Amino acid sequence: PPVLNLDLFPTFLEVAGVWVPSVVDGHSALAALHGQTAPPRTFLVEYSGEVSLSGGPCAQHNLRGMWCGPTGPELTNWPPYWTGPTLCTCQDAVNNTYHCLRSIGGPASTNILYCEFIQDFAETAPFFYEYYDINQDPFQLTNGAASLSPATRQTLHAALARLATCSGAACYDPTPD
Repeated sequence: PPVLNLDLFPTFLEVAGVWVPSVVDGHSALAALHGQTAPPRTFLVEYSGEVSLSGGPCAQHNLRGMWCGPTGPELTNWPPYWTGPTLCTCQDAVNNTYHCLRSIGGPASTNILYCEFIQDFAETAPFFYEYYDINQDPFQLTNGAASLSPATRQTLHAALARLATCSGAACYDPTPD
């Protein structure tokens, strides 16, 4: 299993001989650096789309759930400098907000990615799901979410919800329930 960026802080603390508080997310990677097998990992991957509800300078696009703002000569601070007229550019959409559960190792060499994409601003209900068995589909070309049983989807959803709200040792559950 991989070493994650959230493992760096506890690793540095262990190298320094400092106690790692129980609320710290991640595991020390020192054992892995010494050739020991890392434990199975289940971790959260998430991204929030950039959305403006206030309108702003490009309100006609914000109504479509996108964050849009002006780009023009006066707003360009790095080469190549923009020389055209001020335009409205959109950076992202709300429907690019996702929460994913990534599980590596554990029973039967689990290697999965399960994602829920959120469309509403309250982030209350997923509107699109993705599921990949990375052992069978390493390039994530075939979304297997439709083939999941309701019970499996509920189990993955519960594990994802738990990861989204946990901290420290409470996040170390190596597999979804």
